[in-house]
Amino acid sequence: MAIALRHRLQLPSDLVMLFRVVSMSEGLGAQLDPDFRLFEFATPFLQHFWLERRSPKAMALHAAPAALDAAELGLDLPQRASRLHGQLERGELEFKVNHEGLRAFSRQLQRMTNRLTLTMLLAAIIVALGLMMVVYHPPGWEWYGGWLFGLAFLSSLGFGGWLMWSIWRAGRG
Repeated sequence: MAIALRHRLQLPSDLVMLFRVVSMSEGLGAQLDPDFRLFEFATPFLQHFWLERRSPKAMALHAAPAALDAAELGLDLPQRASRLHGQLERGELEFKVNHEGLRAFSRQLQRMTNRLTLTMLLAAIIVALGLMMVVYHPPGWEWYGGWLFGLAFLSSLGFGGWLMWSIWRAGRG
């Protein structure tokens, strides 16, 4: 149980219940008798149970119905396979797939795509601002252009900061 807990394994409930019963039985037996050893005590009972379940007589009792089921399946299987093949050829089979976790993956992929698009848009705005400052010089542009460039640059810095913050925050979660 310690190994299963350490490695976060999910065990079947029957096996967990068996571990609990064994540990409780061993603890109770040790409290009543300090020299009590559960497996030494239980070995004859387990051997008797195992031999009773795995004896030739018990195996024959289980093998007879299994052989009848196998023979019946062997007779019905070709007809069932032919019917299934016909349905498949006619397009009459429908499959419903329910994938767990696909919706969360889709949301994460959408967020990544949005961030990539915003990053490319921010880069395009910065390049366009630089080209505009270098190429476009109408009369009186220096005063208006300086303010426009400064405002656009500050908004690009704010937008870039917000984008970096959202990427960093998403990386922590």
